[in-house]
Amino acid sequence: MEICIRPENAASLRVVQKLGFRYEGFRRRFIHIDGDWRDHYAFALTRDDVPEGVLSRWLSGNAPQDAASIPPSDRLPI
Repeated sequence: MEICIRPENAASLRVVQKLGFRYEGFRRRFIHIDGDWRDHYAFALTRDDVPEGVLSRWLSGNAPQDAASIPPSDRLPI
């Protein structure tokens, strides 16, 4: 499963952290929204990453400590 999130969307970034998504990279000018090309962060999660299932992970709160960790070189000022 992949999800791409605009850097200013703090609520969605918290969701991928809680679910334990892995950061995949920065997509510059990735999707055209509201008349402009917007940057996005990309995250992924596979079945092997969550054998117990995403819902079980969400309910248990046992995501890896470094989940959805964006490297400093990719962080944008918000």
